[in-house]
Amino acid sequence: LVYWHDWSGLLHGLVAAVGRRDRAGLAVVRPALDAFTTAGAIVGLTHFQCEYAAACLVHHEIDAARNALAAARDLVAHTGNAYHEPEIHRLEAEALLIDRGAAAIDEARRGFERARDQARDRGAVALQVRSLTADVGAAKRLGHPCTAQAAQLARGLSDYPLTPIP
Repeated sequence: LVYWHDWSGLLHGLVAAVGRRDRAGLAVVRPALDAFTTAGAIVGLTHFQCEYAAACLVHHEIDAARNALAAARDLVAHTGNAYHEPEIHRLEAEALLIDRGAAAIDEARRGFERARDQARDRGAVALQVRSLTADVGAAKRLGHPCTAQAAQLARGLSDYPLTPIP
């Protein structure tokens, strides 16, 4: 029962922090993550840490996001469960762009590419698409052209029942 209580708190906080763009949601998510960690929960924790990091980035809480990503990376190293590892790379790239803007575009793109490559290797199409859309979105926001890899991947994804990305 405690697990589900913490899980519902985590989801409630994410909805507030990301969906409603309410910074107070971050204060709900952090204790839920801490409770999972204290209880020794491992399943899903990397994903939850990545979601918390993403919520932190919405509010430009870069240090908190990077701390969550470091914890996620440590958990991947400890457990070997690397399914969400591509998200760590994608979110680190997003943090770079928020922190340093256009000056970090090349480094961020390498992070997006690393995330796409890992997602592809794991058969995680949804994570591959997330990285692709982050890369293309960053390029458009900063006035940079799409990388050849991103354009090729977008064309290749048109084979899936998804809306192709221009």
